[in-house]
Amino acid sequence: MTKLYSSQDPEETKDEVNRLQLQHELIEAFCNGLVKAPIDLTRPGQRILDSATADGHWMRRMQTIMPPGTEFVGFDILPVVQNPNNPFPPQIRTVLRSVLDPLPAEWTNAFDLVHQRLLLVLFSDEEVARILQGLISCVKPGGWIQLFEGSGKRLHDPRAKYFGTFYDLAERKLQNIEVGARLCDSLRKAGLVNIHHETVDFNIGCSNPDKELGEKGARNILSIFDMWQNETSREEIGLSQEEWENLGRLALEDMRTYRTEMRYHIVWAQKPVDDF
Repeated sequence: MTKLYSSQDPEETKDEVNRLQLQHELIEAFCNGLVKAPIDLTRPGQRILDSATADGHWMRRMQTIMPPGTEFVGFDILPVVQNPNNPFPPQIRTVLRSVLDPLPAEWTNAFDLVHQRLLLVLFSDEEVARILQGLISCVKPGGWIQLFEGSGKRLHDPRAKYFGTFYDLAERKLQNIEVGARLCDSLRKAGLVNIHHETVDFNIGCSNPDKELGEKGARNILSIFDMWQNETSREEIGLSQEEWENLGRLALEDMRTYRTEMRYHIVWAQKPVDDF
């Protein structure tokens, strides 16, 4: 989940960079790669747009599998948080812009791949339609769009009460928790073709046979707990003061004891060569 505010505190900025990188590592590991859309990874001269790029780490990783000279553009509503000791190479540039703003005219039909993840859950259906319309306008005829969103489906062991609080918080913090399940219909209505949809279940904590990956997943969930807990009252969730103060520890115990999984949706689709 992309953070919705920035900080001038160097330590908080460092923590956010680390959190975003951990989130990226998990998505890449559980999804078995960076891109599902069948773009040609060998063709030079392609242009790729990363919407809500956050720290730009996805672009950095994509750069390692694309031919030299591939151009990357990332945009976000906040200045991109990156490691000052590891600046972006010249072929990666970032732009300050909201997904709700009109996108630059020069981006129209300009990108071979448009990528966005973990953002649409924050917006209403009307806003989602506007965002998708803007992103689709940036895809070249014959190009692809790839989207990644979470799900509100509860897959965990019912005994994992405190882990389940994550969903209680999510239902209060997110406007559109099941938007990912409806993306295929949205893209179809927008005129896209070759639409594909995968669900990926992230096994976290003791549910994952890879202990290191399971622990990374648990740490990622705890960072989101911390962010949301600061913006929610315990009365909304129905926890005692003691439970609320120890929620992170209790949720971690659940993740280390019971089956805890989270579902995500990956959708990719092609813009037809004609009719656009």
